[in-house]
Formats: sequence, structure tokens, C-alpha cells
Amino acid sequence: MSLLDIDRTPLRRLTAVFVAWKLVIALIAIAAPGPGYDTSSTFLHLSPRSVSARLASSTSHTPDLLAKFVRWDAIYFTQIAQRGYVFEQEWAFGVGLSTTLRWLTQRLFLNRRPELYQIAVTGVLLSHGMHYLSTILTYYIASIIVGFPTKTRRGASSASSVQSRVPALAALLYILSPAGIILSAPYTEALFAFRNLLGLLVYLVALRSPPTSSTTKALLTIISGLILSTATAVRSNGILSGMPFLLAFLAQLYHATTSVLHNHHLPPTSAILNLGSLLIAGLLIAAGQMLPQVPAYRQFCISSSSSSPPRPWCSYTIPSIFTFAQSEYWNVGLFNYWTAGNIPLFALAAPAITLLAYSSYSGLQQVLSRRSNISRIALVCNDTSGIVTLALPQLVLAIAALFAFHVQIITRIASGYPWWYIWVAKWIVDDEEEKRQNK
Repeated sequence: MSLLDIDRTPLRRLTAVFVAWKLVIALIAIAAPGPGYDTSSTFLHLSPRSVSARLASSTSHTPDLLAKFVRWDAIYFTQIAQRGYVFEQEWAFGVGLSTTLRWLTQRLFLNRRPELYQIAVTGVLLSHGMHYLSTILTYYIASIIVGFPTKTRRGASSASSVQSRVPALAALLYILSPAGIILSAPYTEALFAFRNLLGLLVYLVALRSPPTSSTTKALLTIISGLILSTATAVRSNGILSGMPFLLAFLAQLYHATTSVLHNHHLPPTSAILNLGSLLIAGLLIAAGQMLPQVPAYRQFCISSSSSSPPRPWCSYTIPSIFTFAQSEYWNVGLFNYWTAGNIPLFALAAPAITLLAYSSYSGLQQVLSRRSNISRIALVCNDTSGIVTLALPQLVLAIAALFAFHVQIITRIASGYPWWYIWVAKWIVDDEEEKRQNK
């Protein structure tokens, strides 16, 4: 069966592929012998026990299957969800996942003080659900994008029947994400992807709103900013999704200022609504990064005592515990990861970075190649196709991964950015169509 056949009854087929893929991932994890090279989770209590039993076996190893899904950062996420933030280095992780896990676990297990195993179970269920919903969102985002004129790899126009195959194939590729088991475990990636994709989808709908629906467009823009704010609270790279809002705001501000200075009259109401909604949406996205850090500032900077003086980051111009913890405890920073020992990790990340960067470049070039009387910068800022909205944050993410943070995680966090899946899907569709026509 050709990959292109997935577009027939896509939802049913995508669901079947999703279930099969998740079963394969789970079987591989469960069948893996031993605890693996990260044995931290063997010291967690991932089974229901009484308090006395816990105290009696505080150093025992837990062999249960749930531990297969609770590794590395998942240990932080589940523990923070259970007892809150305790140590400074834990603030390197956003509050979005831990608060969501705790809230859901309390309601799922009817327990105001959930046990660690309950939080882990909720985390596994949440990631599976978010991955599935993100697959559906990828389908609808791709459906919007291919509704615009695009060029094939060799410049020929694709027929609409061929273009219609792209969304289902993009969603299929999303299921088979290189993030692998991370999208099944209590990690941030699945929840972030769902919120980020949902926010982007709402904004794409806003961009496609007819000129007569200025109020609807403004409302959708604000809603998208609010959703993206919650994504940023899960993972800080969500702030990158605010870049298209910033560019559009600057373009609208320029037009409004020009109208006042040169034409001596206020811009139309629709332009004012658009400008205001972009500003509000941008502020909401920024708030998703800043507001969750307020409790940390109170704890480490305001509530400090003589025995526990304020931490160094309290006196920074922008007192961010997140950036401090990332740098101090996780060695995140420009070129910090560029060491000989990390060469294998760069090799691991190379395919993902290459696809992210090249697909973004290709998309932006597609926007810039349009015939227009306005400048190239204006083309990017005023793009309504949605390509810039999807491609620009992805490009910046790839560059940041290469130069500034732990490069290997790009294979995980790329799951929150749909453009490269759409681009690869279209490349496959165009290639198969070209081969069919040449027969």
C-alpha cells in the first residue's frame, strides 16, 4: 500500500496506526531487560503502599513496569507534581506539566494528596492522549496550509487532488515522531505540542478570517495568544511562537503610524482591533514565561533570611530563576555544549536539525519569492498563508539547539512544531506524483 493511501478515511486509519505504534513502543519498553543505564527510577515508589511500608523499604528497588516510563526528567516532573518545587535547580522546568499532572491526578484518583505512582499513571495517560490529539491538530493545520498555492520541489504546480493527500500523510509522520517513547512518558513534550499546535491552529484560522470579520479575527488572535501562553508555561521554547505575532504587530504599527503622520487620520477600526489583539496576544505569551516564576522570586528573594541570603539571580536586571537554573545547573548557554565529548550527541541531532532548518528555509523562501510591490521584510511580516507562522519559530529553534542548549533534545521538542512534518509530507506526495506522471 502506498503511503498516499492514508488519505482515505484518514481519521480511522490514523487512529489505527497510532494505536499500533503506541503498542510497539510500549512492548519495546516493557521487554527491555533490566533497568537500563539510568537506574534512578528504581528508587522511586511507583506502587501503592502504606506509609509504614514505605518507611520500611525506603531503599528498595521497584521493579514494576511503570518505572519503564519514568526516567530522566520524568522523575523531576512526577516528584514536583507530588510535593511542589523544593530545590532551586527544579525551577529549570516549567510549571505547566507539574500543575496539570497534579490537578488531573487529584480528580482521576479522587485523592487530594496523590501518590507518586498515581501521578506517573496520569502522566502516561496524558502523554498518550496529547500525542493523539496533536496528530489530529497536525492534520487540520496541514489542511489549512495546503489550501494556499504552493510549489513542488521542481517548481510545478500540484493539483488539488494531490495536495489533499498532504494533511493525512503529515499526521502519519507526526505519529512516527523521532521523539519516540518521550511522547508516551510523563514528559513535557506531548502536552506542550498539543497546546502549541492548538494555539497555532487558532491563529491560522484568525489569519484566514475575511476582512469583514475584524472582531472575530481579533478575538481568535487573543485566544491563540492565551493558548500559546499555557504552552510556554510547559516549555520555555513556546515563547518562539510569539515571533509571528511580534512581526505582525510591528507591521501593523508601522501602517498605523504612517496613516496618522502622512494621511492625518486614524486607521480604520479593523486595523486598530488587529493591532490591539496582536499586542494582547503577545503579552499573554510573554506572561506564560514570566508569571510562573513569581513564586520562586518570593521564595528565594523576598522571603530570604540572614541564614539564607537572596540568591545571585535576585539582583539581575531580569530576575529569572529559570535562566539562572538552566545555566548554573544544566550548563545551558552559547557554545557550552560544544565539546569533543558531545560530538555523538550532535550526530544524533543532525538529521532533525537539518530537516527543521532546511524545511523552514524552504518555506520562508516560498513566501519571499512571491511577486509583490512590497519589500521582502513586509512580505514576511504581512504573510497570511501561515507559512511564516509555522516556519520562523521552527528555524529559530533549530539554530538555538545547535548553538545554545543540549542539542540532543531537538529530537524531542521538534514534536511541537508542525511545519517540517507538512514539508516532508508534501515532498513525498510531489515526488510520488512526479514518478506517476513520468511513467
